[in-house]
Amino acid sequence: NAKSTIPFELPAVPGQDQVDTLPAFPNPAISLASPNSYELAAMHTAARERGFFERQDWWEVIDSLGIPSTGARVAMAMATSSELVDQGVPQQSVQLLPFIPSICTKLGSKGVLVTQLLKAGDPRLTSGEYAPYILSRCNNDTESTLGVGGVYMRLFPPSEQVDAADIVSVNGVGDTFVGTLVAQLAKAKAQGIEKGVEQCIDMAQKAAVLTLKSAQAVSPELSALRLK
Repeated sequence: NAKSTIPFELPAVPGQDQVDTLPAFPNPAISLASPNSYELAAMHTAARERGFFERQDWWEVIDSLGIPSTGARVAMAMATSSELVDQGVPQQSVQLLPFIPSICTKLGSKGVLVTQLLKAGDPRLTSGEYAPYILSRCNNDTESTLGVGGVYMRLFPPSEQVDAADIVSVNGVGDTFVGTLVAQLAKAKAQGIEKGVEQCIDMAQKAAVLTLKSAQAVSPELSALRLK
């Protein structure tokens, strides 16, 4: 968990406060993070304790997300599960979005929770296919200035339920997941193809399962996977 908090513990830049070292949306320094639930909690705690949630630019983004002042517990529970909401996982993800606009939280046997800050004009905001996963939409008329469109939240089930007897080692599973995820995004970009993180989750989970069943840090069977 210590490594996951590094972005919120960077030394102060001369002439700036320490909390100003990590820029917020629309110009975030970090575009994607893939913590597990413990790392997510550590990141959230570090950000809160160091005053990142007291910044004006953080509040402006949060206010633009369109989440009701009464909260979004019911909507979050429908998008994820009551158990995850009780643990605070979706809430922590949303509060970190101004600094990391795409968060894939690895939940082991429960799958992967994808939480994204969508830019204004993102086609997913008006797509019937994506409607069940749009947690909120900007409603304070800042789309043309700040550029916030809304929040996409989707819990992806695991690609495979692995029996305990088939688990060889958990070493490298998280790295395999994020490595496969980034490789798919990089390949799509190189080919000039528009591809979202959510379209890469299934393949990344399949790769992680291969490593889970392997004695090696990264399963040699990954070479057999064809990145789409």
